[in-house]
Amino acid sequence: MKRFGILLLLCLLCLGVCAACSGQEQVEGEIIGFELGEDGRLASFSIRTRSGKVRDFSMTEASQVIAFLEDISGDGFQREPQLNASVTVDLEKGAVRALWVRGLVERNAGTLSDGTPLDIMRESRRHTYRLADGTELLAVTDSSGPDNCYVGGIESFDDLSETAKEKVLAYYEAQGTLYDEEAELERAYAAWQEEGEEYACRTLEQNTSPTASSSQVMYFQTSVYLPLGGRTNHELRLGAAFDRETGEHIENLDLFVCSEEEAIEAFLDAGEVPTQLLRTEMQAAFQPEYLVFFSNSLQILFLQETLPSQEYAYCVSAEYDDGLREVLHDWAVPEKPAVQ
Repeated sequence: MKRFGILLLLCLLCLGVCAACSGQEQVEGEIIGFELGEDGRLASFSIRTRSGKVRDFSMTEASQVIAFLEDISGDGFQREPQLNASVTVDLEKGAVRALWVRGLVERNAGTLSDGTPLDIMRESRRHTYRLADGTELLAVTDSSGPDNCYVGGIESFDDLSETAKEKVLAYYEAQGTLYDEEAELERAYAAWQEEGEEYACRTLEQNTSPTASSSQVMYFQTSVYLPLGGRTNHELRLGAAFDRETGEHIENLDLFVCSEEEAIEAFLDAGEVPTQLLRTEMQAAFQPEYLVFFSNSLQILFLQETLPSQEYAYCVSAEYDDGLREVLHDWAVPEKPAVQ
């Protein structure tokens, strides 16, 4: 392992040297000024980098502008540049090879409960709440649903029947986001007031993706990443099962041939929970929706503070061959993924 680490470090150093030798550089920041040329297109611009440094750039005939936003194109941005746009500049031997426009700022787009105005940086699939001085409070990634996720080796959403697709999408649309964005924003603001310069922008994210499938069932997991403090998040995992043909939601406990108590016992046995105290706490904290079915194992992630004896979140993973097959319906046991 030590030898591998040394080789990896040498490779990274070589890549850095190669990039430096070729004159390639990448700079991230926000546009704070620009000038148009006689043709009405972007001729030069200045950005403030994340470290606070101001840098000036000039466009050439070979410079490209690429925008990652739905309502503006690269050509549109060249004709109507915007201040405070979040950009990445690709340089080659000091010349602008490409200007990547990643986001635009909407001024005074919101307010906190005490009347403090907020700007919002809108990027592709993400928006960030900021104070007027640019301080980032909370970054929220747009939720992604089961219809645009793929997990290698697992059948995708597109493998379901059209009827099933509609039912699954309706289920998750009704479920909606499992966090309160406004409340998290207020918590972030309160943390910033307390921490000052030590504050790190908090993040929110939710996504749903397939985890396993059997002959009759497709399984999904919804992951919600909630701010815990600083740059730390804690994850809430919820599992759901659907009939492959009809798309009807199947309650997790209906996948078992036994009672809820017997299902919990079998799961904890297979998961080899180390102490009776921890086992008792898990029985008390158990929620059927916490069960997530993967191809080779059944898992529960117990959230931080749900198990009194544990300081952090605790994951229990149990393989189907360790006694779970006996308590699950045959049609509910996931199939192993195809070899890629």
